[in-house]
Amino acid sequence: MVAATNDDNEELFTFTCTSNYADVTKILQVPKSKLGTCIDSGASCDYLPDHSKFTNYRTIYRDIMTADGRIVKAIGMGDLTLDLPNRSKTTKTVFKNAIHAPGMAFTLL
Repeated sequence: MVAATNDDNEELFTFTCTSNYADVTKILQVPKSKLGTCIDSGASCDYLPDHSKFTNYRTIYRDIMTADGRIVKAIGMGDLTLDLPNRSKTTKTVFKNAIHAPGMAFTLL
């Protein structure tokens, strides 16, 4: 999945592959905390399915339109702090105003 937003009219939009990985993870009962992350996904907004990783969380209700016409719900936003690999160490990185979209199969950065 690759996501983007159109800031001119504040709509959220995402491109998606033909397989519905969110459904696959649900069927396999993969905990949201174990889902992968796509870094440099081309997203102009950061999307995250796992509510527990947010700080400064606030509720929103917006639709994310996928390229194949499906709708994924955005239900909140906030800051996301991740320790990203940086050679043999990690670097704490904050992603401001990330979108909480529980229907996403992966975190998109």
